[in-house]
Amino acid sequence: MQMLKLDEQELLGEANCALSEIVTKPTRSLTLNLVHREESTRSSRPQKLGELTVRAEECFSSKTTTEIVLRCSDLQYKDLFTKNDPFLVLSKTVESGIPIPICKTEVEKNNLNPTWKPVFLTIQQVGSKA
Repeated sequence: MQMLKLDEQELLGEANCALSEIVTKPTRSLTLNLVHREESTRSSRPQKLGELTVRAEECFSSKTTTEIVLRCSDLQYKDLFTKNDPFLVLSKTVESGIPIPICKTEVEKNNLNPTWKPVFLTIQQVGSKA
């Protein structure tokens, strides 16, 4: 693992807020203006250096795991010369409406009736207050 040398990075600016400002928003996200450190404490209008959007998602502290077995039957041919090579991607939709992939099955070669290996998912992977 390589550590970032923050003293060698260019500082774009900073933004401050309380966690409550984020989690009380209906979207659980807050966009903040980046400002120079000395300007962030002044009451005058600071120079706008960019924006930072922060999103919060509640994580459940649980070791509960769910086993899911996925299968398909009678898939359509998609290639004239070979059978399908199907796989599945499971996604969750977060509060902003964006789907986030949480799991992908293995590829089942030349199989129109696949049954995939069991998928094990925790509440942390699928849990979200949508």
